Amino acid sequence: MVGGLSLRANGEKETKKVEKISPSYVGSSKCKTCHAATHKSWQKTKMANTIELLKPGERAEAKKKAKLKPKHDYSSDTNCLKCHITGYKEPGGFGHPEKSKKSPLTSTSCEACHGPGSEFTKIMKTVKNNKKAAPGTEKALVAAGLILPGRTDVTTKKVKGKEVMDTSKLVCLSCHNKDSPMYQEFDPAERLGTKGAIHDHSKLQYIKHDYSPKIEPAAKKKKE
Repeated sequence: MVGGLSLRANGEKETKKVEKISPSYVGSSKCKTCHAATHKSWQKTKMANTIELLKPGERAEAKKKAKLKPKHDYSSDTNCLKCHITGYKEPGGFGHPEKSKKSPLTSTSCEACHGPGSEFTKIMKTVKNNKKAAPGTEKALVAAGLILPGRTDVTTKKVKGKEVMDTSKLVCLSCHNKDSPMYQEFDPAERLGTKGAIHDHSKLQYIKHDYSPKIEPAAKKKKE
């Protein structure tokens, strides 16, 4: 089979339908399997507790300034949930925070920025088991829905029919925009920098391992 076409012995082409699988959200615990250090670093950021910011009394002064009610509980407000939790009402995403307070999706977690992971985590599982990445693995991950903010060489996403190479603005500005009552000037390029994402108070630390050299270069082995 070649690109959805199977070739018969006589050279005739037989069209076959290729099922398009839409990725769904799986939760940051899946990411933690390979990215334990990054996950631990993320847990120290405000992004890991974004649902808490919607609760009564949290960031009272900032809410007053934004003409919001400091004592009001916004944790079930649909206008807020789309950015304060991951995958709101999307396949595998979180429907309502009160249904499961321990859900890994009750925050702005890995998939909020890197896309729903049901398909690309399967590829990473194979890579991990083989302890090396085959040629073209990174492109396969992107094709499976992985978003790499700030990477302009592999990340392609169509917006209104046009291809956009750098999705960092699309990712960050989908929430950090003037539609938010608490919006502050936000420059994705400045926050992302060249070495990884930077959040409000904690720079995410990216682990290095041998089986995915392009995404995270192999760490130098310590001399015994």
